[in-house]
Amino acid sequence: TAASKTLLVLLLLLSPCFSPNFRFKVKPASKQVWEGNRFTISCEYATQFSTYFWYKQLPGKAPSLLLYITSAKNETADHFTAEYLDKGKKSVLHLSSAQLEDSGTYFCAVRGTVMQEARCSQSKPQTLLCFSHYYIL
Repeated sequence: TAASKTLLVLLLLLSPCFSPNFRFKVKPASKQVWEGNRFTISCEYATQFSTYFWYKQLPGKAPSLLLYITSAKNETADHFTAEYLDKGKKSVLHLSSAQLEDSGTYFCAVRGTVMQEARCSQSKPQTLLCFSHYYIL
């Protein structure tokens, strides 16, 4: 029955792709989640970033943007909510009711903003981290 199925969450931590100087934490290291239960993943850096992006990737497909968040407010899409915390050093992705179709690989990406005098501002991606795989048992 559907009630007896579980969703096993394995978090895989990879080094930052573009800079070994970024220090970051991903929590939790691993956790089992029952269907219908809430789950939270956090992406935390030693450096402040202006924007966090959350992506989901299915096997054999390109990553798709779930949502992004800045310091303005929390963002919600479907049964996902992202928070911008600790003055830009952390973002948390909440999954309000885990379903089997939530299986996939989840990505956290960050972006800082660089001001170039008064003429313009330029945002550049700093790094992309792949840190979680959801498997169905």
